[in-house]
Amino acid sequence: MQIKEHAQSLPQQSERLRQLSPQQKKALVLFVKQREISLIDFSEHLKLKPRTTYALPKKWLKEFIQIENTSKKVPTYLLTVEWEQIVVNSHKEFFT
Repeated sequence: MQIKEHAQSLPQQSERLRQLSPQQKKALVLFVKQREISLIDFSEHLKLKPRTTYALPKKWLKEFIQIENTSKKVPTYLLTVEWEQIVVNSHKEFFT
């Protein structure tokens, strides 16, 4: 991505990040640390009981995550391509 294109995309990325709930923002931090997240990872990171965490990814599926592994016992999730780019770009901005 060219510098000019990157600079133009920053306000859009910031706006998208502001639209997330505090809980979603915490989950997003987890995706910075690792690419694929399980329900157990969500529950530990958000400090919630696993049963409480079970419904969260289902709510977030259309918003910013997608199912990677559809296993009934241990499903895993990834960020959508769009959100992965936002996280990568935001992460670069923060550390540069």
